[in-house]
Amino acid sequence: MFKHAFRQAGKHLAFWNENGKKYDLPNCVDDDDVFCQVTDGIVRDIMQSRSQEPGMLKAQAIIRRIHTHELYLCIKEITQDKNMLRTTNPAEIRKYLTNQDDNANRSGVWQSNRIFVEVLRFAYSKADTNPFLSIPFYAKDREETAKLLPPNKIPSDVPKQLEDVIVRVYTDVINVDLVEAEAYYDKYLQSRLFE
Repeated sequence: MFKHAFRQAGKHLAFWNENGKKYDLPNCVDDDDVFCQVTDGIVRDIMQSRSQEPGMLKAQAIIRRIHTHELYLCIKEITQDKNMLRTTNPAEIRKYLTNQDDNANRSGVWQSNRIFVEVLRFAYSKADTNPFLSIPFYAKDREETAKLLPPNKIPSDVPKQLEDVIVRVYTDVINVDLVEAEAYYDKYLQSRLFE
């Protein structure tokens, strides 16, 4: 939620370097001295801001929700081999999940302005190479000679997929019926996300 708040307020927070050049939050990483000015005090700066810019007002509302424990709710978590998903791009996943032709979304949970998608990747190797194909193994009867295993001799308990993807879908709707949201996903949305 903080990430969402910072994105909303980012263009409205100003930092200056020693030469007087102004930077906003997303661009402060371009100057080391300016980046050092970014601390957890930006939460206070956002909350005390008198700006009436829509982004700043949204950021203040999000931080207020954090302070009152009205957190975004994770309505779906999917762990899958990356090759089974149509995409691992959060914006595209959000589009698949919110591009609806049906009227069954009564609670509004799955509307595009109400959900946020986060994608986490867990790789078990470097790129798409199986690490067991490059490790020499010794045979019991010939301890002096090590050989690489052929792909068909790799132990069966070694994962075949080398990268898992966890897709988490959050909503900012308060008082969500999780059973209804999950049933809606299973009935209407699951087929849109997988190939």
